Amino acid sequence: MSVFLLVAPLFLGLGLALVSRRTARAAVVLGAATTWVLAVYALAYPARLLFAPTAQPWLPSLGVSLKLSADSAALMLVALAATIGLAVAALGWRALGVHSERGRAAVLGGTLLAASINFLARDAVLYYASFEAAIWPALVVLFLRGHSAAAQTGAQTGAQPGTAQGPKVALRFFLYTFAGSLCMLLAFVYLAWRHQALAGGALTFDLAVLGNTVLPLGEARWCFLALLAAFAIKLPLIGVHGWLPRTYAEAPAGLVALLTGLLSKLGAYGLFRIALPLFPATAHRFGPTITVIALVGCLYAGLCALRFKSLRLTLAYSSVAHLALLPLGLFSMEPSGLEGFMLAMVAHGLSASGLFLLVGWLEERAGALHDGELSSDRPWGLASVIPRFAVLFVAFTLASLALPGTLNFAGEFLLFLGGFSSSALHPWSRSFVLTALVSVVLGAAYGLGLVRRVLFGAPRDGSAPGASAPDLAGPQAWGFWGLFVVIVGLGFAPHVLQSPLKAELSVYRETFQSRLQSTYLDDEARLLARGGGLDVR
Repeated sequence: MSVFLLVAPLFLGLGLALVSRRTARAAVVLGAATTWVLAVYALAYPARLLFAPTAQPWLPSLGVSLKLSADSAALMLVALAATIGLAVAALGWRALGVHSERGRAAVLGGTLLAASINFLARDAVLYYASFEAAIWPALVVLFLRGHSAAAQTGAQTGAQPGTAQGPKVALRFFLYTFAGSLCMLLAFVYLAWRHQALAGGALTFDLAVLGNTVLPLGEARWCFLALLAAFAIKLPLIGVHGWLPRTYAEAPAGLVALLTGLLSKLGAYGLFRIALPLFPATAHRFGPTITVIALVGCLYAGLCALRFKSLRLTLAYSSVAHLALLPLGLFSMEPSGLEGFMLAMVAHGLSASGLFLLVGWLEERAGALHDGELSSDRPWGLASVIPRFAVLFVAFTLASLALPGTLNFAGEFLLFLGGFSSSALHPWSRSFVLTALVSVVLGAAYGLGLVRRVLFGAPRDGSAPGASAPDLAGPQAWGFWGLFVVIVGLGFAPHVLQSPLKAELSVYRETFQSRLQSTYLDDEARLLARGGGLDVR
């Protein structure tokens, strides 16, 4: 079966949603559900449903093709994208920040389609195009929402339109992501040009072919750093996370669920699929440094989550702290570390999106949550007002803190195990793991502190946000519980995800080691040739 059929339901669902307003939501849901069934079935029964790699000419004169391939890692993330899409459609449809049904369908369906193509893309230009397209729905919503808020403010108070924070947030989001994507595109173009110069033949952007190109160490270093810039911004790592706090604070909760649950995975997956296979020697050299930056950022994000009293900002920095653990597993190049890397991505996507969808439900009933409203001396006391919401909020918070029995715990445990025994990170591997464990303690502090402030205690004025609102019930409650059951079920049976990954990750490690060795041998030959006065350009 052609791998094009895996994303065809998403494409058809998006097309039908744009044609008919009445069936827009149903069309996107049906497309996501069909893709989810196909991806999960292919993971569970690869012998019965095998998606064959396929390629169609796109820009043949430039060597660009629509090349897609579906291995177990890509299928797992496509299934994650469909799961988050279904959750947003069921639990956060009105929290997408768009008033029209077709607008909401376009935002959700467009994001799912672009992200799924990105996970499957095996052509550099197609990968770049989908990487960039995935953020455009969110960017448009942020800009239009901010412009609308500014216009309303001007009409009501006489202030000048454009004074709201929305356009500034959208501009910052655009500048960060566009700068990173531009660096990635330049790296791809340079690598394709150098491959043609070194190997001869036609220009190509096939990632499998480009992966066999061995650049001189200096050139490889700059190309790797250009790719790292794009992926670090999307992840994000501390230092290039400036777009995230205000975006998570200002964006609609349903959109934030997509940003943190799905789009952040484009950065982590890009490191796994693109940066390390293309430049193994440079990744091997920079691996410990990147891990240090990530772990320092993990501690910094944890301290920020402790400091801020805003519900959204606390959850935003909590998300950054947990994502910053991923490089530890990836650069360990150990089987357990790589498995933990994949499991932690899935776990974070489910738990983080669930938390922000809960925030969206609360905002619909209690008004917008702005910085400073949630202060330590003014608890909300929601547990006595909406107890079913409180139970779910505690459940998803504990899952995000990697409570044993959840998929988050399985993923982080494997991350730490791989990092502890890693030879690639030696002699700092154990120090890295101990530092990461400190972040776990910080996570417990800010997570449980957030639960205490939001759910317990009596408000100073005797009332609580949402005191007159009904509790979470009906299909929405069952939807949240279903998402949590998936997290717990996979936590008790992580082998369901590990089994299809083992063989592929073993090949991934062997290929990485083989390319690493050939790159070092090539570098040594270049140095010897340079010492003999030969031309090694």
